[in-house]
Amino acid sequence: MFKFICFILLFSSCASVVKDNLGDKEIPELLKALNGEGEGRGRVGLNQNKYSFSFEALLNDQKDWILAVSFPFHGEEVLQFKDISKSYGSQPGHQRFEKRIEMGIRNYLVSHGESPTLTQQFMLELRSLIRILMHQRLGLELIHQADGQIKLDHIYQAKKNKGYFSIKKLIGNSHEIELRASNLTDSFFKRTDIFFYSQNSSKKDDAILSLELYWN
Repeated sequence: MFKFICFILLFSSCASVVKDNLGDKEIPELLKALNGEGEGRGRVGLNQNKYSFSFEALLNDQKDWILAVSFPFHGEEVLQFKDISKSYGSQPGHQRFEKRIEMGIRNYLVSHGESPTLTQQFMLELRSLIRILMHQRLGLELIHQADGQIKLDHIYQAKKNKGYFSIKKLIGNSHEIELRASNLTDSFFKRTDIFFYSQNSSKKDDAILSLELYWN
């Protein structure tokens, strides 16, 4: 019952956002609307299990990006990327939310006969996506090409879809990481989703990981 109430509150908080159509906005404009700081509610999906939480994301001392999530009846967990202004800073501090994500991905890969080394590669790619989210705040330049490709650390394929903006990149031979931004207001996207999935899957809903953030 409690999970159902959390689910209703989570989505009702987004009900006032009506701009689902990205209209005539070009990719550079959409990149400027990305948001990586603030608070709100979210969900994480691992191995087809989903957990709701409240969260706060911030840039600590203009240096470290921190996502602090609070699970009902469980407490706070943290994901941290140090020296986020750098393409490859020091390793994350092995915080509890990071461990939860790594363990869930590793268990999935092993149970499906895939290499668990993709777990660490995913974490590095996740760091790069956060740098894209925070590029304006960090003063980083995104290179945008006419074919829809953007570059920061790596080359990504950016595409405007009906209702959401997608940035994705191949990991390994058959997996992808994707950032989806939606619920566009006059100033920023109020929803940010990050997915890690196999290209061989017939259903993208069966993502190895889904991280959904609904910004207040």
